[in-house]
Amino acid sequence: MYRINTLTDDPVLGTWHDMHLRLRGPVVSSLQAVFAMDWNFASGKDDILTLGYFSAIPEIGKSIVQTVSSGPDSDFPSVHQLYFSLINRAKKYVYIINPYIIPGEAIMEALQVAALGGVDVRILLSSNSDSFLVKWSVQSYFENFLEAGIKIYLYPDGFLHSKVMFSDRSVNNHRYCQFRCQKF
Repeated sequence: MYRINTLTDDPVLGTWHDMHLRLRGPVVSSLQAVFAMDWNFASGKDDILTLGYFSAIPEIGKSIVQTVSSGPDSDFPSVHQLYFSLINRAKKYVYIINPYIIPGEAIMEALQVAALGGVDVRILLSSNSDSFLVKWSVQSYFENFLEAGIKIYLYPDGFLHSKVMFSDRSVNNHRYCQFRCQKF
């Protein structure tokens, strides 16, 4: 289930729009484990890495969900590889909603090759930003996107903070992966 949340009355950005995903079932334990490992990496504490913090969660529904994590303690840039793979395998479309899309070379090339190969590539970003530096960095890619036929849409109503990618009928919500150059 997707849910759109809004925070109103930001004096600079207006209404904040964000998308959230409610997950139930065994994937919750997987996400909890990722959080516990990140907590351990950042804090040096292993207090929540014990089995006492994890409980058995019954199967619910028929959907298949896979958790992919990546970070400074990862041997491989798994999230980057997932995005790269999804973009390269798309036959019909790739739609990205992300106010912080600063693609590295590989992701930029994948998006360009997809668009030049006839895949409908669209990027929706906020016309407002919570960081002028990031906004200028993101906009520095516009010319390369447009030359390859990638469509850019600017959301004018407040600040669009969602981070979602859709490709050929699959939904990929990577809330904390922000398409930033340090990730890619």
